[in-house]
Amino acid sequence: MKVKATWSSALTQSFLLTIVYCASFFLPICFQAVRGRSPMMSGVFLLPSIGTQLLTALVGGSLVQSTGYVIPYVMLSGAIGAISNGLFSTFSPTTSTGKLVGYQILNGVRRGLGMQMPLIAVQASLKPEDVAIGISIVVFAQSLGTSIMLAVSGAIFQTSLESELPKQAPFADAAAIIAAGATHFRDVVSDRDLPGVLAAHSIAIDRAFYLAAGVSGLVVFTSLFLGWVDVREKGVAGRADGVGGGDVGLELQSLRKYGDTGLLPNGLCNAVAVAMAEAARRWYS
Repeated sequence: MKVKATWSSALTQSFLLTIVYCASFFLPICFQAVRGRSPMMSGVFLLPSIGTQLLTALVGGSLVQSTGYVIPYVMLSGAIGAISNGLFSTFSPTTSTGKLVGYQILNGVRRGLGMQMPLIAVQASLKPEDVAIGISIVVFAQSLGTSIMLAVSGAIFQTSLESELPKQAPFADAAAIIAAGATHFRDVVSDRDLPGVLAAHSIAIDRAFYLAAGVSGLVVFTSLFLGWVDVREKGVAGRADGVGGGDVGLELQSLRKYGDTGLLPNGLCNAVAVAMAEAARRWYS
């Protein structure tokens, strides 16, 4: 197994998902706590990044299929992530809606370009018999990394809020505000203290995005070791030479064997395998 490419893919995927989780966690807090939006409207405000991500993922996949290499797009994703999360850290209670939407569109481009690339890279770098282990390492790393980094970003937010509340709203009850939570502190804050409390929450959220911006910069470095392998020659997604062709054939055979264990209905696994094979035939024909 190519250790360098595998662990580079694992670290890169972990960092990319960390950035996604930070934005998914702290942007709704920004919209609801600082901007005073309802949970539903907070979800609506997230649509620019989600829609852009979906569109850019299609473009990114087409570019990789045309050029055969993933490293340039992962590096670009990391660079855009550093910029977009840096821009997120400038949010304040008075930030315009245009900036709220525009910065998210930029971040959505980053997500679409980079998120799937480490999984493609690890499959392209490994032998077919090692692909399952490589992907398992990548998935394990992304789960562990995001758990750790979310805990760190949450600690940054909490400690920043505790330190900023006495500065921004010296007459407010900081303990009561923190106990009320980000979406209910308005019930325990007077109109006089509210601007300062909003400023404290905004600063705490901004500092959490400093971490996301720094992690985005790490993506640019770790992506250099993904391996300059032409994924078109490796046939990463498999070639549908019957159901057993290429890497897809190996995965379909594994899926069918999984049905034999009794953990899932055999008919369901066979149906999924046939659907995957048909999709592969259409994609590579």
